[in-house]
Amino acid sequence: MVIWLCQSGLLPEGLDGTMHLSAPSYNYPLLQTCYNGQRQKLENLSGGKWDSDCLMIDGIVSHLGDEVAKLWEREEGGTGKYPPPSLHALLDLYLLESIEETYKHAITIYLLLDIFHCWPNKIENVVKSFATTFALPQGLVKLIQGFWLLDRYDYEVSMLLFSWRYITMQGCPL
Repeated sequence: MVIWLCQSGLLPEGLDGTMHLSAPSYNYPLLQTCYNGQRQKLENLSGGKWDSDCLMIDGIVSHLGDEVAKLWEREEGGTGKYPPPSLHALLDLYLLESIEETYKHAITIYLLLDIFHCWPNKIENVVKSFATTFALPQGLVKLIQGFWLLDRYDYEVSMLLFSWRYITMQGCPL
């Protein structure tokens, strides 16, 4: 995983502490603000009637248990919720033996979508490279992309991805 992140240009995370605007980088404060805002919107919509942590990624992370939350709280600025406070914290997830690798990869795909969403010409290549390197089924990739789009209120495209996943799982040609 470390080698793949290095080859994709995400590691090392700014050797001199400066951000290079020409290359994607992991901006935890920006992502944290974005997800806190989305959670706040859901809280306002729910009027306190349901758990406001009902983003798709929150469901995936909570399914993994307290171990992940504790891992991500450990690092400075970490809240125990998605996003992880650093790429190092994401890599620490891979050291947890109690979590299936599929879930680790799902969270990584989701994070890659977040990191590369500002570089639409790169996002497909990066996700495809990740899926190919780790031999992930295309259905898993489409599912996570659909979840990511749902969390951004892009219902139409997410439903298309879910339909594609359903059709391919049923063995029907497109």
